[in-house]
Amino acid sequence: MKKILNEFSIILVAVVIVFTIFASGCTVNNSNQHEVTPSPGITSSATEIPQTAQSGITKPSANWKDFYPEYNEYDGQTRQELIEEAKDEIMRLFPNVDRSTLNGQWQEHVYTYTSIAYGYPVIVFENADFTSDNFMALQEEMSNGDSSRIQRNLVRIVYDPKSEKVLDFGSYGYSTPPASAERRVTSEEAKEKCLNLIKKVKGEDFVNNEMNDYSIIFTDLEAEDNQGEVIVELEGYPYENVPYLNGGIFVDYNLVLDEVLGYSDCTYDPELLAALTTLSPDPEIKTLEEAKGIFEAKVAERYPGEVDIDYRTDEGFTTNALVWDNIPKNIFSDNPEPFKLVWYLVFNSGNARREAVIDAHTGEITYLRYKDIDIDTYD
Repeated sequence: MKKILNEFSIILVAVVIVFTIFASGCTVNNSNQHEVTPSPGITSSATEIPQTAQSGITKPSANWKDFYPEYNEYDGQTRQELIEEAKDEIMRLFPNVDRSTLNGQWQEHVYTYTSIAYGYPVIVFENADFTSDNFMALQEEMSNGDSSRIQRNLVRIVYDPKSEKVLDFGSYGYSTPPASAERRVTSEEAKEKCLNLIKKVKGEDFVNNEMNDYSIIFTDLEAEDNQGEVIVELEGYPYENVPYLNGGIFVDYNLVLDEVLGYSDCTYDPELLAALTTLSPDPEIKTLEEAKGIFEAKVAERYPGEVDIDYRTDEGFTTNALVWDNIPKNIFSDNPEPFKLVWYLVFNSGNARREAVIDAHTGEITYLRYKDIDIDTYD
C-alpha cells in the first residue's frame, strides 16, 4: 500500500523504494494506486468492532483546484516561458546537466497511471544528459572492456511551474558500483550533501517553517552492504500532532560518483492538506495494541492459530503508527472525502511485505492483504 516493493532483503527494499519513486515520477504510495487482481478469497471489509459515531465531522469545503492552476490556464506563450524558467532552475541545481538536451514537454497531470490521471500540470524533461567524467570512469571500470556496455547517464526531470520547484530527478538506469571502486566521499559527507540539496531545492521558507516538522531517516547502504550509496528521507509531516502517511522527500547519493542518483519531492501544500484534514485527531482505537488485535482477529477468523505476526519496524516514522491516510487520488479529487485517521501496520508474510490499515475511529479494516484475505476499500 504505502510503498511499492519487491522484497528479498532489507537492503534491497531500500534500493527498490528509491528507484521506484525516481523512475515513476512521484509514485506516492497507497493501495489505491495498485492494479488490483481479484482474489478468490475473502473480499469483505466488514467492521471488526461496533461502529462508533464520529461527532463534529466536517466535509472538506476546498479542493486542489483552489491551490493549483489547471492545464488550460496556461496559454502557449506562458508555457514556453515557463519551460525556459524550468531550464534555468535545473541548471542552478544540477550544473552538470547538458542544457542543450533539456527538451521540456507539458504534462497535464503530475500523477498518471494506467487507469487514473490526476493532479496539477507539470513540465517533464526526458532523456536529459547528466553524464560526468566520474560517471564515464565508473562505466569503463564496470564494462570489463566491452564498450557496448558503456552508456551515458540520461535522467528524467519533473518540474512544477506553480511552485517553481524540481519535483523529481532520476537516472533511467543504474548499476551498483563494485566494492573495489574508489569512494570519493564518505557516507556522512554524502548525508550532508543530501540535506543541502533539499535546502537548495526547497528554499528558505521550507527550511525555516516546515523542514523541522519532518523526521529525517538516514539509510547507509554502504555500511550495510558496500553498495556505494546513501539515502536520506524526510517523512511524517504532522497535523494536529499526527503525521501524514504519504508525502516526503527522498534523496539518493552515490559515494563513488560524488553526485545525486535521484531526488523526489512528494510533499503537498500544507494549507491544502489542512483543508482536507477535518476529522478528529483523537482516535476511538486508542492504542497500537488495540489495532493489532483487530487485525490479528481477522487473521484468526480465517486461519485459526495464525496470530504470531512478524511486524516490521525498519521502515520509518509512520510504520506501525497512528497517521492521516492522505490518499493522493483523494487529494486531487474535485469532491474529496476527509482523510481517515488510521493505524498503519506493516508486517512480513512469507517473503513479502504486507500492510494492514485500521480506521482509528470505527475499527474497520480498510486495507489488508494476507494470503487469500483481500480487503481494499480504496477502490
